[in-house]
Amino acid sequence: MIDMNKVKELLKQKNIRLIIRIFLMIDLIIFGIVGTVFLIDSIKKDIFKHNILKYADSAVEAYKKISNEKTLQKIECFSLEYLKENGYIDADLSKYYGSIRVEKNDDNYKYTLWISNNEYYVSKGTKDNMIVKNGSSAKELSNTCNYTGTSSSIGTLVKEDCIFNPELSISENIKTLTDKKCDITKDHGYRFIGENPNNYVLFNDEIWRIIGLFEENYDSNGDGKLDKKGYLVKIIRNNILGNLLYDFKGVGLGNSLHEYGSNDWSQSQLMFMLNPTDYINSGYNSNGNLSHNGFYVQDNYVYDNKGNKLYKNPGSYWDESLDIIDPDLFSKVYNRENNTLHFKKMSDDAGKMVATVKWNLGGFASQYQSETASAYYKYERGNKALDLTHPVYWIGKVGLMYVSDYAYAVGGIHRDYCLEKSLYNWDTVITKCAYSDWLFYADSDAYTIGHQSNQWVLDLLPSDEYQAVLSIVDGRDRTFYSISHFEVRPSVYLNENVVITSGLGTYSDPYVLEM
Repeated sequence: MIDMNKVKELLKQKNIRLIIRIFLMIDLIIFGIVGTVFLIDSIKKDIFKHNILKYADSAVEAYKKISNEKTLQKIECFSLEYLKENGYIDADLSKYYGSIRVEKNDDNYKYTLWISNNEYYVSKGTKDNMIVKNGSSAKELSNTCNYTGTSSSIGTLVKEDCIFNPELSISENIKTLTDKKCDITKDHGYRFIGENPNNYVLFNDEIWRIIGLFEENYDSNGDGKLDKKGYLVKIIRNNILGNLLYDFKGVGLGNSLHEYGSNDWSQSQLMFMLNPTDYINSGYNSNGNLSHNGFYVQDNYVYDNKGNKLYKNPGSYWDESLDIIDPDLFSKVYNRENNTLHFKKMSDDAGKMVATVKWNLGGFASQYQSETASAYYKYERGNKALDLTHPVYWIGKVGLMYVSDYAYAVGGIHRDYCLEKSLYNWDTVITKCAYSDWLFYADSDAYTIGHQSNQWVLDLLPSDEYQAVLSIVDGRDRTFYSISHFEVRPSVYLNENVVITSGLGTYSDPYVLEM
């Protein structure tokens, strides 16, 4: 008689062995597929590495050739686009982008690479340390050799069509180059856009940059009256002055309504510092009346119309004899010794180039988180203010950039997308928007050159009881009390008779201004 239990046991063992064999076969197949994928990935990385090393050699050759024709910096930066356009690379670069830094030491050359093809990338790669990573890191590639402080960008250096013509005015140059793909676009004015356009100028013996060309009301004859409207060039300091408070006046001082200070630029301590004392009474409300008439200067102090002391050493940015010694306002300042802020003052020659202009101070709705670049531009030039004590415009010389200046400076392939997106949400798309915006970066002695800067702007929130002021933080718009500390980059408009006499607009060879 057949023992059915034994039969079942034998079948069970055979099934187990069969199942084991099947799993082994599956493992072998998976291992083979994975191994093949790794092998293909490794081969593609080797090809990527081989190509970018050739591009690095091309950059060295470009350095050698150009140095035979003109004096170069010890370190120069070459974009792949430049190397391709000028015949140093004959390969198809449709998928490759980035920059190569070449450094010369005697007769030896070193290079550093920031290159991607959107599948792989190298950030700060050298001949002896070339780590190829998967993906594309716009964040790492944004901190390229353009911002090392000791280098200049060759990128579009020899792009003859984009170099200013000294025989034309600055305004004419900007308008002429707008249609030639020279990182200039027409958006409520003519603006330089992109990550690092060639908009560097030498002003006040410092590096500044051109924001753009704008139609403004200004004083053409020096009497303080707005007698003319026309296009003026607006520039901004490349290096920050420091990490400063906007205003710290307590309740009842000037028009301050809160212990956290006032968001009225026209009577802020920051304005008092940056401008000559001629503009102490220059803020106008929506009725065209002075919003704080009666302020005066006595013994190097600003007083309001009630005799309250507001600020010490006004106009110190313009006066070599005055130290900036208010420890409350400048408690987190770079290069500070014994409560004195040290930076280069505005020279007499540079001061003569600065126009007296109407700066718009219009505010925006309380729901600022939803505002786009175009909305900011509209609000800034509107008549909305906290009350009649807050001006909607100010007449003066030195201001700050607007949120709209920052937003419209974005470039790159995602520009349209960024301009349609609210500034408050730019941090979620920071690699597409802020990293393609040259105003997002600023130079400082306290940071690596080209660090991502958190900066005060002129925009305010008029419906806010705490009188909040805007700043650009982490690439997006944010509101803060005026007693907060953020970086300050002065901005000015140039007089209409300022001309460019030489230069290429690059960091190492900026346009030279004369009047």
